[in-house]
Amino acid sequence: MRSVAEPVTSTFDPNGGVKPTNDQTVQQIKAYLDARHIGYQSSANKSDLLKLVG
Repeated sequence: MRSVAEPVTSTFDPNGGVKPTNDQTVQQIKAYLDARHIGYQSSANKSDLLKLVG
């Protein structure tokens, strides 16, 4: 039995089928949008980028 929980590590794949959420970084969200050729302003904040995700 484990007494200490091991951290769960997951890697977000911007080319995958899972849409980014607030858990992803701005860079990850931009990578997702770039992979789908969705334009955004370079100064856009996380909230604005997530709106584009849909």
